[in-house]
Amino acid sequence: MRQRTVKVVSKPGVFSWEAPDPALTLLAEHVEVAPHATVLNLNAGTGLAGAFVAMTATDASVIMTDRNLVNVEAARRTVAANHLKNVKVYFTNGLCDLPLPGPVDYTVIRLPKGRLPVLQLLWDGFHALKIGGSCFLAGANREGIKPAIEWMRQIFGNGEITGYRGGHRIARSEKRTSSTVDSQVLDAGWLDHQEFLQMPVEIAGHSVFVCSRPGVFAWNRLDEGTRLLVEHMRIEPEDTVLDLGCGTGIVGVVSARIATRGKVVLVDTDAEAIRSATR
Repeated sequence: MRQRTVKVVSKPGVFSWEAPDPALTLLAEHVEVAPHATVLNLNAGTGLAGAFVAMTATDASVIMTDRNLVNVEAARRTVAANHLKNVKVYFTNGLCDLPLPGPVDYTVIRLPKGRLPVLQLLWDGFHALKIGGSCFLAGANREGIKPAIEWMRQIFGNGEITGYRGGHRIARSEKRTSSTVDSQVLDAGWLDHQEFLQMPVEIAGHSVFVCSRPGVFAWNRLDEGTRLLVEHMRIEPEDTVLDLGCGTGIVGVVSARIATRGKVVLVDTDAEAIRSATR
């Protein structure tokens, strides 16, 4: 096993922020890359795995993405703390609007939460790879890594568990064909990053046309908390409104309709929430 010390920068809001994430640690320990390889690290978190790869393969090019802005800032600071010059970090979900230079040699995925977000990153990871490239996936049993590994096997047509520790697993698949082996597991229109769920919502006398993406809170429904918040808001036409954790933007849109001579600012840490609210 390769031994290196990685300085990891974190803060509240980052998953497993007080201690190293076991899944990222497994990825760091088990992903060994060939010389001059390009590595795509999806759902990078604090950047531990990507930074370790970049440290041990100094001639490699490492690209990290994460949909959570706090994670992205932590990963960027992790990269800076370790004085790494061969890493770029992007605030985006998977391959969405990502300027990839070409097919990559490895995709390294930390398991996200939810079936559709998992399939999204596996789909992106498969299509980013060159033929002969490898995909690594790690996560906890309680997070659903076992079914996720089966989905990866269906997509790639192969897969092996390469490590296990403390309720966490890591698996590897190889891309051997240009098309996914079993398309049924990917029978979801949401895998196209430009596809949005569109639904009308009636709330507090307002009709709001909502656009949303998987993984955003209450992405396919109006949650009761949002309804109660909008029904009890007291906003004047000239008010300035700050909508923190805007999600799909329902609260911000209703606020803007009321504060017609004011200003409304919508904020979220999730890249897909920002895209949804903007739509």
